[in-house]
Amino acid sequence: MKKIDLVFGIHLHQPVGNFESVFRLAAEKSYIPFLKIVKDYPFFKFALHISGPLWEYFEKNYGLVFEIIGELLERGQVELWGGGFYEPILAVVPERDALGQLEMMNEYLMKKFGKVPKGMWLAERVWEPHLPSLLAKAGIVYTIVDDYHFKSVGVSEDSLFGYYITEHDGSPLIIFPISQRLRYTIPFGDAQKTIGYLIDSATEWGERTAIYADDGEKFGLWPGTYDWVWKRGWFENFLNLLSENLQTINIIHFSEAIEKHKPIGRIYLPCASYFEMNEWTLPAQLADRYRNLLSELKDEGRFDLLMPFIKGGFWRNFLVKYEESNRMHKIMLYLSERLNDLRGSITKAEENRAKRALYRAQCNCVYWHGVFGGLYLPHLREGVYRNLVECEDELDKATHKRIREWAEGVEKDIDFDGSPEYILRNPKISLYFKPSYGGALTNIFFKPLQWNILDTLMRRFEGYHNIVKKGIEKKKGEGVKTIHHIIASKEENIVEHLNYDWYQRLSFLDHFLGDGTNLDSFKATTYIELGDFVNQPFDAQIRSGEEGVSLELVRDGGVWIFGKRFPVIVRKVITLPKSDGTFSVDYEVVNNSNERIFWFANEMNFGLMSRDFPGRYFLFPGRVSEKILPGQIMEINNINELILVDENSSFELKIKSENEASLWLFPVETVSLSEEGFERVYQETMVLFHFRFPLEPGASFKNRYIWEFEMD
Repeated sequence: MKKIDLVFGIHLHQPVGNFESVFRLAAEKSYIPFLKIVKDYPFFKFALHISGPLWEYFEKNYGLVFEIIGELLERGQVELWGGGFYEPILAVVPERDALGQLEMMNEYLMKKFGKVPKGMWLAERVWEPHLPSLLAKAGIVYTIVDDYHFKSVGVSEDSLFGYYITEHDGSPLIIFPISQRLRYTIPFGDAQKTIGYLIDSATEWGERTAIYADDGEKFGLWPGTYDWVWKRGWFENFLNLLSENLQTINIIHFSEAIEKHKPIGRIYLPCASYFEMNEWTLPAQLADRYRNLLSELKDEGRFDLLMPFIKGGFWRNFLVKYEESNRMHKIMLYLSERLNDLRGSITKAEENRAKRALYRAQCNCVYWHGVFGGLYLPHLREGVYRNLVECEDELDKATHKRIREWAEGVEKDIDFDGSPEYILRNPKISLYFKPSYGGALTNIFFKPLQWNILDTLMRRFEGYHNIVKKGIEKKKGEGVKTIHHIIASKEENIVEHLNYDWYQRLSFLDHFLGDGTNLDSFKATTYIELGDFVNQPFDAQIRSGEEGVSLELVRDGGVWIFGKRFPVIVRKVITLPKSDGTFSVDYEVVNNSNERIFWFANEMNFGLMSRDFPGRYFLFPGRVSEKILPGQIMEINNINELILVDENSSFELKIKSENEASLWLFPVETVSLSEEGFERVYQETMVLFHFRFPLEPGASFKNRYIWEFEMD
C-alpha cells in the first residue's frame, strides 16, 4: 500500500512594538482557535514555534496557552521549535547576539516546559551559508527553509520529499525544504485537493516526507481567513480528511522523520529567503520589472520550468534600499559593540538590562518591507527605537556611574559609508548628526521617554505603485486569496497621494527656495531648490569644554540661479550642555556672491506616530489659539516659537527662534502595501522655518534655535 509521511510546522509571531490590540486579535482569531482544535485531534502531530514577544504576551494574558501546550507535550503531540528569542534575522546581527538570542529561547523553553529544542524556525527563512556553524553552537540539529532555496541549486520537485544535510566549517545541519505548493494551498485551497495531492505523492516504499511550515496568522488573522478557516470549517475539514486517510498519510514529527529516514543527500544552499522576499528586496524599478517578468512567464506556462533560474534580490540589500532601515541597523550594531566593550566593567544586572533592550531592537519585522507594512509602520519603528534608546541609556548610566553632569562627543562611521557620523550626548539627550548628508540631524534620543523624536521615513517610489497608477482591479473568486495575491485599496483615489521625496526626511536641512515656491509645491516636492546644501556634505569639527560639547558644521556651497553658481557659506554650531534638557543651534549664512539672496529655510521633521495621535499636538503661542494636530496643514507668519506637546507623558518640546520666521507645517504620508491592500500611512510632520528677505552681497544672516525639553 502506498504511504507518505507528513510533517507540519506552524510559526506564531508578533513584532516588538506592535499594538496590544493586534496581539489580542491574533490570539483570539488565530492562535487560541488553532491550539484548541488540534487538542481534539490527538493523531495530528505538529511542530510549534512561538517568538519571544508572543511568549511574553501570553505569560501576562493567556495562561491557557501554556496549559494546552503542556498537555500536548505530555502526550507527544507537539514538538517545540527554538529560534532567536526576539525573532532577529540571525545573519545580520553580531554572532555573539545571534547566539545569545538562540540560547535565550533554549533557556526559556527549558524553564517553562523542561524541553530544549533541536529544531528551529529561521526568521523569514533568510539563509546564509555560514549559519550551520552558528546554529551548532546553540545545539540546533535542524531547521527548515523554502523549497525555492533547493530549486535554485538544481534540486527537482520530486527530490524535495525529505531532508538534506549541509555544513559550514565542519558543523553539520539538517535542512527540510518547505513545500511551496502546500504553503499556498493550506489553508487557501480546497482541503480535498490538498489531501489528494498528498495521496498522489505517496509511494509503495513510503520513503517520502511532505513538508509544510508557515505562519500561524494565516489561520484566522489574515484578511478573509477567520471566516474561511474557522466559521466555514476549512481546518476542521482538513483534519477530518487527514484522519480518514491515515493509512496513506502518516503524520510524524520532524525529529521522527530524521530518525526514520536517511537524508536525501548533501547540499549547499545560496543566500536566499522565500521566493516573494527575493522580489521585495530588489530596487523598486527592478522589482516592478521582475514582477512583470514573472507574470509573463506564468501567462506563457513557463514559470515552473524557469523558476530555478530566477533569482531576485538579497535580504541584506534592504539596508541599501531603505536608509531608514540601515540607520536603525547600524545604531544597533554600534550599541552592541559598546555593550561588548563594557562587559567585565559593568554589573551583570546592568549588562542584562542593556542586552534585553538590544535584543528586542533586533526584531526583524521593521527592517524590511514587502506585502507587510514593516518599515512603513511608524509604531513598529518606534518599538525598535524605544529599545535602542533604552539600551543606550543603560550603557550611558553604566559608563558614567555616579557622575550626574556630563556631556561627550563621539566621531565614528556608524553606518559604514566611509564618512563619520557624530553623536553629542548627555544624561538626557543623544543627538546623531550626519555631516556627509546636509549636516543633518538624523535622530534625537530623549532618554527619559525612550523616544526618538525624529523617527522619520522619506516618500519613495515602490514597484507596486505602478499597480496603483494603472488602477486597482477588484476580482471575485472562490475561497480566499493568499496574502501575496491580495490587490485592493483601503481608500478611494489613493493615487492622488503618491508623492516622492528627492532627499531624506531628516532635520536641520537647509534650503534656498526659488520664486513661486509655496506650501503646496514644497509638500509635493515640485518646488525649485536653488541651494546645494540639503543632501551635500558639510565639514565637521567637534569640541568639548567645561560647559558641554559642541559640533560645528560648515559648507562652502552655492545658490544656483539660471545655471550660475553664487557662493554661499552655511555654518551651524550645535551646543549640548551637560545634563541640561536643552540644546542650541546657531546658524550663520554668509553671502559671498555679488547678488542678493532672498529665501532661506530650515526643515525639521518629527515622528509623531499618526495624524491624530491622542494627546500629541503643536501650539503656537500668541499666533494660533487652537491645538494643531500632526496631520493638519498650516501656514503661519511672524512666529518665533512652537511647542510640541505629548499630554500622555506630560512632555513639552519648545523650539524658539531668535528671529521671527514664517512657518509651514504638513504631514508626510506614504502609500504602501499591507496585509489588507494599499493604504496611506502617516510617517512624520514636516515643519519648515523660512526667512524671506534680501541678503546683500558680503552680508551675513544669523539665527539661533533653542530646543527645550520639559517633563512634569
